[in-house]
Amino acid sequence: MALIFIDGFDHCDPQALDANGDRLLSRGKASTLSELASRITGRRPSSFALRLPGDEGQSSGPRPSGYFKQLPAPSGTLTLGAALRWEAVGGHGSPPVLLGIIDAHSERAYQLRPWSDGRLALQSWGRWMWEQTVAETVQLYTAGVWHYIELQVVQGTPDLADGSLTLRVNGNQVLHLSAQLTRSASDGGLMGIYVGARNGEVAPARVDVDDLYVTDGSGTVNQGFLGDVRIDTLQPQASGSLQQWAVQPSGTQDWQALGDGLDHTLLSAADPGLRHSVRMQALPALRSPVIHGVQLSLLARKSDAGQASLRSLVISGAQTALGPNTALADSLLWSSTVIEQDPGAAAPWTPGTLADAEFGAESA
Repeated sequence: MALIFIDGFDHCDPQALDANGDRLLSRGKASTLSELASRITGRRPSSFALRLPGDEGQSSGPRPSGYFKQLPAPSGTLTLGAALRWEAVGGHGSPPVLLGIIDAHSERAYQLRPWSDGRLALQSWGRWMWEQTVAETVQLYTAGVWHYIELQVVQGTPDLADGSLTLRVNGNQVLHLSAQLTRSASDGGLMGIYVGARNGEVAPARVDVDDLYVTDGSGTVNQGFLGDVRIDTLQPQASGSLQQWAVQPSGTQDWQALGDGLDHTLLSAADPGLRHSVRMQALPALRSPVIHGVQLSLLARKSDAGQASLRSLVISGAQTALGPNTALADSLLWSSTVIEQDPGAAAPWTPGTLADAEFGAESA
């Protein structure tokens, strides 16, 4: 597939505590997330975005960091798009890191920073070197307002200058650099994306992010840039046709147990091969919608010794599609599977086919 990850930041509050008083679940689908991240009003009515605060020189407590996502597998091409709004920084302050793409070995990254005069700087970073500005935009972009920004990195042959870097802002290509040395012999494939700061580093200034997507170079659809997209989070709203998992506590509707985010209302499978499905909320009314894909996110854990896993389940028409196996841990963890096309029609999703489909899981 080409569309490999999306995040609309609507599914959980980053400051919410779980039953153990931790924020493990509230980090959502991120691999790591700043402890100071908060949920704010998104760029559309009735939606949320993620705020990543910057470093204000506090001497105690957690330091602000960013949003980092490790992707399932390395790739030679990654495109990262997101709606971004950043804090204006004066001439003596450090500008924020808007977004970036990094290789699997954390040897090399490409990222974007806004200068105080409104230009955007495309930078390279290496483990053994300082950040270096590769190019700057001629266009100026105002801080404090939303811009949709897309960065594509194409790795070339190791130690040869045959890679490329492309930047688009608000649908317009503003930078393209070819014949670039984007991979050395020690670099891995591209496998991580970040917003606000590189993983493990302090965020210098505030960044807000909404409607984030990642594509790679595989597959035949969703190649390259998707443009300014919106991501809608749909919750379960009715039972589906497969009801093989037990609902706890007894008498609770399965879709309600799945949708409340609580560990004491849940679905459980005692044996492998059991399937359960639910129907989801309908998409909001959209003008000429184009659906690039559906991401099914599952929050699950195992409750006994030994190995256990599950996989995502989609039922559309007469067709059933299963995702890859996901190993479960003793703690609740998120897993996500992207279904780019409607398996029932072998064609792009439409609001109608999405409304008729069922989503769930199979114990494995």
